[in-house]
Amino acid sequence: MSLDPLVITYIILVAAVVLLLSERIRPDVVALMVMVALGLTQVLTPQEVYSGFSRSAVITILAIFILAEGLLATGVTDQVGQALVRIAGKQERWLTITVMTAGALLSLFMNTIAAAAVLFPAVAGAAHKTKVSPTKLLMPLAFGALAVGALTTLALP
Repeated sequence: MSLDPLVITYIILVAAVVLLLSERIRPDVVALMVMVALGLTQVLTPQEVYSGFSRSAVITILAIFILAEGLLATGVTDQVGQALVRIAGKQERWLTITVMTAGALLSLFMNTIAAAAVLFPAVAGAAHKTKVSPTKLLMPLAFGALAVGALTTLALP
């Protein structure tokens, strides 16, 4: 007796939700387990299971993580964080404006997500040094990068 693929999918979905809520296993590992389970139960074909890895967005995000880790390992992000604090001082308002401006300027020349990912560790370090909550700086970073990124995509033919 074989189960309906819909039932198998719901079982795997419920198991994934339980694992995610329990936080016993990292979310990325749970996602990979779901992918393998859907393949092993033949709900998806092998081509469907691995097709997500061929998407340009996945490759871009992977490359961004590699770039950000390289910048962190070489100490570039610490230097950028120190520069942000030097320019803005310790006042939260000026630091917010400086972070938004840095995100906007960087997104002029590169992918918006890449600009935010590259600046993320530097902004987190600057927040730690100035005792400002990182959430008060990371949202302005995202908004600055997104605003200019949207403008540059509108300007391009």
